[in-house]
Amino acid sequence: MQSTKKFIESKKIIEDILTGNTFGFLGMSVDNQPYTIPITYGYNNGKIIFHCAKSGRKIDSLRRNPHVCFTIGNHFGHFVPHPQGAVCHAHSNSVICFGIAAIIEDEEERCKTLNIFNKCIRQDAREIKIEETRNCYAIEITIREMTARIERESSCSNYIYTF
Repeated sequence: MQSTKKFIESKKIIEDILTGNTFGFLGMSVDNQPYTIPITYGYNNGKIIFHCAKSGRKIDSLRRNPHVCFTIGNHFGHFVPHPQGAVCHAHSNSVICFGIAAIIEDEEERCKTLNIFNKCIRQDAREIKIEETRNCYAIEITIREMTARIERESSCSNYIYTF
């Protein structure tokens, strides 16, 4: 018999994990074909921000279906034996976000968004100019729901936040 997961509502715990990372995986689906890619991202005010080329499979997929899933995960420390003997528990943090991706095509808004993205990646990043943003798009994922899992030793806490 499988137990039901219990979730603790906590936006702050989930945001702490998201802001402490800059690398994750973007999951998309078009015509029932999944497509997951690694991306560098920033998290700002309930949104995942990243950039991409103006042509290619990623932007084509987002145009056809903006419903996305985004995930990050960190493993650190050592594996811990399961109570039944198998080594399977890992010290880890993970977050899964579900949301809608929007392509920022307006040049001024794109420049503003890419500067926010750059500051998320590197706080000392210089301000970029609008002419430097003409060859790419900024993408914002407006998160609808996010969950997190924090595992230590043989205990696990699950968190949820719905916008």
